[in-house]
Amino acid sequence: EQTQAVLEALNWSRRNPAHDRAALPLPLPPTDTMEALVGRAVEVLWPQEKAWYKALVRGYNGATGCHFVHYADGDVEWLPLCHGHYAWHLLPERHEPWLRAR
Repeated sequence: EQTQAVLEALNWSRRNPAHDRAALPLPLPPTDTMEALVGRAVEVLWPQEKAWYKALVRGYNGATGCHFVHYADGDVEWLPLCHGHYAWHLLPERHEPWLRAR
């Protein structure tokens, strides 16, 4: 149910691109707040695949506002988690050792 709501919101955003352009960019949250995610386990929604993927946040770049995300399947990418363009949530700490071992 929550996943469906997120997918509908993302689809609306794609159908209404002018809405995104009209919005002013938000300021980046404080670096220490965003760095607190480093080492934490998260799940990131990939809307086109309609699936959530587990990952470990490995780093943060304060200049770009992007987190370095290392997925359980080995994929890596830089994501601006603070901008709200990506649906994600923290996982319980018990997932972190398992993801670190990958």
